[in-house]
Amino acid sequence: MGGAIAAVTSDDPRLLKINDILDEKVRPALMGDGGYLEVLGLKDHTLSIRYQGACGMLPEFTYRHALMAIEGMLKQEIDPELEVIAV
Repeated sequence: MGGAIAAVTSDDPRLLKINDILDEKVRPALMGDGGYLEVLGLKDHTLSIRYQGACGMLPEFTYRHALMAIEGMLKQEIDPELEVIAV
């Protein structure tokens, strides 16, 4: 999927680890509800993602809460300065 392609084509080792974490902890839950999360890229300390499928129909509160949870997890495991933005 898109996340894996972005990781393979990047020379940033953080991106591979990010995709591993998302594959293990985030994407299975999203896929169970008919959604997906694609990693678009990582520049400096900013990770760009895109929600796909049913994720696009989430209420704003749920959408923001999920984004904050993903960012918190990745800050803890990858880089405390990481910012996650959904485009």
